[in-house]
Amino acid sequence: MQHRTKPKGEKFYRGAYTYLKNGSVYCEEEFEVFRDHSDLSYHFVAEQHSRVSTGELLTVHVDYIISKDYIPQSVFIQRVLGKEIVHEIFKFESRDNIVNYTFKNGDQSFYDEIHVQPKFYISTPVTCTSLIFLKSKKEDVTSKNYYQTITSFNQWFYSQCPTQKTIIAQRTGTGSETMMIGGSSLQGIAYKIIEGNDGNEDEMGNINPPALRFFSSKYVTIPYRLDTEDGIRIQIKYLNNLDKES
Repeated sequence: MQHRTKPKGEKFYRGAYTYLKNGSVYCEEEFEVFRDHSDLSYHFVAEQHSRVSTGELLTVHVDYIISKDYIPQSVFIQRVLGKEIVHEIFKFESRDNIVNYTFKNGDQSFYDEIHVQPKFYISTPVTCTSLIFLKSKKEDVTSKNYYQTITSFNQWFYSQCPTQKTIIAQRTGTGSETMMIGGSSLQGIAYKIIEGNDGNEDEMGNINPPALRFFSSKYVTIPYRLDTEDGIRIQIKYLNNLDKES
């Protein structure tokens, strides 16, 4: 894996995912997680590989740095398809509660400022960082929990400033559960994630918006499995805990 930002600290975890659609593999993801002991921040480095309809290889690289409080500090996303290379960069300015956003496509660059609440999350295409927000505040284990997320719809061309949305996370079990994944028995917590302002409507007023179902590990919320309502399953291929103290 090629790092766009050299991680500081010790490598804590490494792992990989298999992406399946109706049982067929269409994407692979590898990731590493580092921890800087000086400020207790985490640095996720992830890379996805998939084939598009033309047969070309699409590579998505993500660098994601979070503080000890699980607040995003910087996010770097690179997409490569043939000769096309696109960059998205998010930088959090904590003093002003602003996220500076940059989109680069060849010689073109676009800049935005996003005013955020003190606790927020930035969504990315990779799975390993998809539940980081769960640790950003105390969770009500018996009810719905609301989080603010920044989502970008810019992929190969700039179309708009990333938007802020509310996502709702709720446990679907009473505590830790056991699930068989890839022949291994894994302990984790099951969640239902919905986008919207309440549990019945999304922000467009759609009744019963589609839910994502996660099975989360105890390792900095790295998911073991993700299921969507349209037949996509993303499941852990391996997850190595390299923490010498655990």
